[in-house]
Amino acid sequence: MQIGQSSATALALLPRLVVQPRDAAREAACVETLALAQSALTPRLCLAPSGVLLEVSQTLRLFGGVRALQRRALALARDCGAQVRL
Repeated sequence: MQIGQSSATALALLPRLVVQPRDAAREAACVETLALAQSALTPRLCLAPSGVLLEVSQTLRLFGGVRALQRRALALARDCGAQVRL
């Protein structure tokens, strides 16, 4: 299975799969939780329906550069139970 696959394709691959409807309120709560965690990295962030966008140009030096900041952001997101895509 892959992100973005149709329910029909997923069910063909995994017949015992239980497909549940999306829960917009739960998704919004997850994005808010993720934003709160990521605010440890920058005060400049933007909530989007599918995640959180961070503006980090002012905090790169503080966290030791892009790679160190990425590692920290990934760890924070995973601690929240989020799937991360850079």
